[in-house]
Amino acid sequence: MSPPSPCNLKLRMVFAVIGFFVGVSVFLSFGFIYKNWDTACFGLVSGLVALATLLCHIQYHHDGWKRAPDLLSPLMLSGCFIQLLGVLAFAVYLALAINQHQSEYFIWH
Repeated sequence: MSPPSPCNLKLRMVFAVIGFFVGVSVFLSFGFIYKNWDTACFGLVSGLVALATLLCHIQYHHDGWKRAPDLLSPLMLSGCFIQLLGVLAFAVYLALAINQHQSEYFIWH
């Protein structure tokens, strides 16, 4: 696999910064305005993962992974675990909403 171009790397960094700010804003708005702390915590986790992605790209840009390659494997494993946790949480929330008939648009008989 070829390394990403400098333009592609900078674009990934921009998306990571946007993801960090969106995650923090979701935490602040859903936590303090709507008092929905479940969604706020997932927004914060999303922002922190985006921050970790940004730091990884900065480390790659400065050839930091050549000096400390043993840090990359646990970081990739934790990213996979967080993705799995997000998918499981989505499935649980969906199952609970269907089970408790929490829908404004459909009438369950």
